[in-house]
Amino acid sequence: MGQEFSRSSRVLSENQVGLAQHTTGSRRKVFNGSNRCSDDPQHPWRVGFNVLARFRNRLVLAIPGHLGSSPPISCRCYDSSVRPLASALILIALSHFGASAATIEEVLAVVGDTPILVSDLALAAAVEIVPRDDQEVDATFHERVLDSLIRLELQYQDLEASASLDRLEIESEPLARTMYTRCATDGSLHSELQELGLLSSDVESLAHRVAAVTAYVDQRLLPRISVSFQELESAYRELIQDPITAVGEEPPPLVSVRERLADVVTERKLNAEIERWLEQARERLEVTRFRR
Repeated sequence: MGQEFSRSSRVLSENQVGLAQHTTGSRRKVFNGSNRCSDDPQHPWRVGFNVLARFRNRLVLAIPGHLGSSPPISCRCYDSSVRPLASALILIALSHFGASAATIEEVLAVVGDTPILVSDLALAAAVEIVPRDDQEVDATFHERVLDSLIRLELQYQDLEASASLDRLEIESEPLARTMYTRCATDGSLHSELQELGLLSSDVESLAHRVAAVTAYVDQRLLPRISVSFQELESAYRELIQDPITAVGEEPPPLVSVRERLADVVTERKLNAEIERWLEQARERLEVTRFRR
């Protein structure tokens, strides 16, 4: 648990979409799929995949839409007792779905039980959840966006697990409005996003996730941080005194730059707290990242 694995890219077929489990409601309606297969909980295929879902913390399963050019199945079991049942269910699924089912969504990564899809990446890139550098090529930018989505999902799921969401003051509406200005025109999402099946509720869900994580950082992590005078002196020597003295200049006195230095030290310590939080989340949630 807690490790990040990289594998060949996998896709969900049209039939598989209806059976996928997703815990975040409207964020990925395509995964609910009530119109794609039986809603009967006793439907034979739904029963089989519901059983399989119980082991998803120990089994990562991805079935390609077209077998032949891709490895037939990417499957890793962490408990030997899971393997016979999982293998049987995979074979049943393949025999039922067939090897040439049409591809609906490509899964780029899985955090815990939650997939990150191509459409998620497209939306996050459109609203620029991370700023795009000048002259940055699409491939590099999209890799950074995917990194950020994985981090965001780790942090958000950790907040869910710790029941912290109910104790935070989350203001997502202003962020959602900002996102809309980047991905919509006259109230409608850009056509390339609509073609991926994205809805306004997906924008709101992404905004809520980002706002929740930001609220936790501002309301829980930041108040824990204090800056000592010794830390200010150390930062003054590192960032101001030594570099300026090295070029023969006279550095400004500490008192004149104290507030700005305090901000720098606070930001450093806050970033360290965020990274510790992220590492703790990684220990509890497995991240699987697929190569494209």
